[in-house]
Amino acid sequence: MKYLSLSFLFICNSLSFSAAAEGGSAITGTVWTDKKPYNGLFDAGEQVVPGILVKLLNASNGQVVSTALSQSDGGFSLPTKTDGNFIIEYVFPSEGFSVALKRQGNDNSINSAANTSGYSDLITISAGAPADRYGLGLVAKENTITYCTMKTPTVTTWKEDLLLPKSSVAAVPVGVKIFAAESVWHPSIGIENLGTQDAYDISVQGIMSMELPRGAFLKINSDVPRSGILPAYDGVQDYAGTSGRTWLDEFSYASSRYEYPPFLIDNTFYGEGNLAIPTEAKSGVTIVGSGNQQTVVQTHVSAGACVVYTYEEGALPVKLVSFSARREQGQVQLDWQTAEETNSSHFIIERSSNGKDFSPIGRVKAAGESSVRNMYSYSDLSATAGSNFYRLKMVDLDETYAYSRIVVVKLDSRAASLYPNPAIDEVSVADAGDSSVTKVQFFNPGSQLVLESSQNQNINVSGIPAGTYLVRTVRSDGTVNVNRLVIAR
Repeated sequence: MKYLSLSFLFICNSLSFSAAAEGGSAITGTVWTDKKPYNGLFDAGEQVVPGILVKLLNASNGQVVSTALSQSDGGFSLPTKTDGNFIIEYVFPSEGFSVALKRQGNDNSINSAANTSGYSDLITISAGAPADRYGLGLVAKENTITYCTMKTPTVTTWKEDLLLPKSSVAAVPVGVKIFAAESVWHPSIGIENLGTQDAYDISVQGIMSMELPRGAFLKINSDVPRSGILPAYDGVQDYAGTSGRTWLDEFSYASSRYEYPPFLIDNTFYGEGNLAIPTEAKSGVTIVGSGNQQTVVQTHVSAGACVVYTYEEGALPVKLVSFSARREQGQVQLDWQTAEETNSSHFIIERSSNGKDFSPIGRVKAAGESSVRNMYSYSDLSATAGSNFYRLKMVDLDETYAYSRIVVVKLDSRAASLYPNPAIDEVSVADAGDSSVTKVQFFNPGSQLVLESSQNQNINVSGIPAGTYLVRTVRSDGTVNVNRLVIAR
């Protein structure tokens, strides 16, 4: 098989964050990966990217107005305190991505906003009106696999393991790089002078430390400095008045990279499992002035991490153009396309309920030898209520393989139950949904449909051999539930 492509997995925290600055507006957007044919548009089925650092700059002096990391849905929000002209700067792991084509239309919600240097066009906000969305399309570089994750803004101090998957490609990567970023939000920074008039010099920090695999370590620190003179104490410790000062919605940022030397690249980075990156976030305050100055500070730190695996030319599997999943009539429809295949054997479809522990649910034969686009599909009839995560295992004739990115579909979680269970001759469905049941389907362990009924009460199952079955209840609104039924005789 000629290996030319790359695959992605983005592990995301489910929380989202948006800071609203008083008296201003916000510029929003989404970070995603542009798929071939590259068009710079955020099309349906394209994967979002978390953990990318986004900065809002004052266009007149380049000063940072606000910062954010793209969240689990790829979205970000950059608040502004005043009207004016702004520019967005995007900071991402350039070892694994380049910037997609710059937007070509007027709809900023789907057009990539940045040039090749990672800066947007001029953005004008007037009269506090919300700005259009300004997203970023990223293009995966050849011969690389990039995995990203993030943690939402959380009040410090916090500790958490950020998990990035090991590479599942049989070949050993020739390069491994870790990209780390933090976005720090201080809702308020206050200082009060309780003595005589004195100058002050204060720096408020967001500090993030990461313990990387193989004994490496990354520490990044961003700060908000402020200085001036405070008059003598006015008798009220309110961090305001004549002797105090408070700043609201202050932001800072930092990013860093670590590249592993070739002799440290071993099975720590490939095979099954994850790279666990213990991460700790703290806040800090440094004051230069009299001992009578006191501060009150709130600090939220958001952390992002990406790992980029680089391979020699020809080391990656089938050239996968796209992979998507969608809900259709209560089941999940998977579609994917390849642009080139050599010695490819088959695809194994794997499913997970948590995005980490996958099991095979189906197999599709590959084209084997092809230089044209091939389209594949698979219908998952046994998807369960809640989130269903899918990935493709692309297998070569010599049994080498690699995984695609993960896609997720969420099915309706309204309950349906079976009774009696175990059943002997009849079974009924008790449905908690608002829509009527249109059909009830029974599948054997081989996923073969063995019985279908348009009724949900007193279904005759006497003709089905004893065993365990998946029962799929479909409602008129297209939602579905899947339950296990034991038939015992």
